[in-house]
Amino acid sequence: MRMLCGLSIPTSGAASIAGFDIYKNAEQVKSRIGYMSQKFSLYEDLTVQENIHFFGGIYGLDARTLKQQTDHLLQHLGLEQEAHRLVGSLPLGWKQKLAFSVAIIHRPAIVFLDEPTGGVDPITRRQFWDLIYAATDEGITVFVTTHYMDEAEYCHRVSIMVDGVIAALDTPAALKTQFNTDSMDDVFYQLARKAKEEINMKQFRIFVIKEFYHVFRDSKTLLLLFGMPIAQILLFGFALTNEIKNSGIVVFDQAQDAHSQAIVAKLSASTYFDLLDNVSSASEMEDAFRQGRTKLAVVIPVGFGSDLNHFSAASLQVISDASDPNTATTLTHYVHSILRDYESSVLTRGQPIRIPIQPEVRMLYNPELKGATNFVPCCDVFGIATSERTHDLRVYRTREGARHNGSTTRISDAPHGGHFGQGCPYFALSLVNLTVILLL
Repeated sequence: MRMLCGLSIPTSGAASIAGFDIYKNAEQVKSRIGYMSQKFSLYEDLTVQENIHFFGGIYGLDARTLKQQTDHLLQHLGLEQEAHRLVGSLPLGWKQKLAFSVAIIHRPAIVFLDEPTGGVDPITRRQFWDLIYAATDEGITVFVTTHYMDEAEYCHRVSIMVDGVIAALDTPAALKTQFNTDSMDDVFYQLARKAKEEINMKQFRIFVIKEFYHVFRDSKTLLLLFGMPIAQILLFGFALTNEIKNSGIVVFDQAQDAHSQAIVAKLSASTYFDLLDNVSSASEMEDAFRQGRTKLAVVIPVGFGSDLNHFSAASLQVISDASDPNTATTLTHYVHSILRDYESSVLTRGQPIRIPIQPEVRMLYNPELKGATNFVPCCDVFGIATSERTHDLRVYRTREGARHNGSTTRISDAPHGGHFGQGCPYFALSLVNLTVILLL
């Protein structure tokens, strides 16, 4: 059925719909057929009338014809009072009858029905077949698949497939005569007994080859299969990192002794820091913070080296710009690590430093390390991204039947217009979201 609808490429053979080759003229075929999937094929979060207008517009009906067809369809199905009711709240039988009527609203040459009566009660099945008979009286060919053999009795011609091959094709009366029985159920049973019960290696190989054909002919699948892992490796392995490197740092070295100079040398040699300057006063250090030239300052007090030599303990001050709490915390941890490394190197040289160097941390601008100062400015971008992701989810959660209906109608003739039309409401909502955030 997918090949006849122009959705799949046939591996062999030929077929035509309304005089058009399904392989060479797939778009012309789509404009002359209707399709109703096994799953419910309308949008459940739209009303009855909105669904009719949407699919009628896709099929290219003008405003006047669409209004006439909408009024006729609602009256014919007895849904005048339900026109503004969400389709998702309708009983299954009403949904299926509505979906069929929408599938033929443009009066196609042929309509394909994929097990349309599955899961409905016998009375609704009977009413649904009355709709099919009415469509055939109007000259529409109905191609229906079903697993109810009593429904096969209603068809003018029946094709029964066994192991993927047409095993019987004729009128119901002729088939019953051929198999010497009085019901289509018995015809099916006799043919089904001939089906192979085991799947041999040849069949397994055929299915494997078929799936490879599907994969390698679908560029989107190939992109997800090979492109996404490579992109993730490059992104997370090389592009994205939580490390902070070459961050500007200033040092106010008041001690100017061997120990303080060694620590400054280690900070300068680190890949995490870029030593901007050795400032000579507290005011110069504050200017560096205010001008945004540095995110971190290290203040080494007078007598630092003397305290280490005589008391085996000393302290220094680490001042960090905490407007970004994560960066401030990370940079202070880097300083801690460098100081611990210096302690180890001193011990290696035989100088006893039993008590480690104690850095006193001071956070500027955001001493409480509140995350709001970091995250709130990014909420506008997050809002727009959220709206776009909502649009993606909206498209993704669309029912399978609705996706197939879109593929087998004129919407496929202008895919960019269709996707742009779907995205506009979500982009507008993202702008409203941005306005609200800015007002807050």
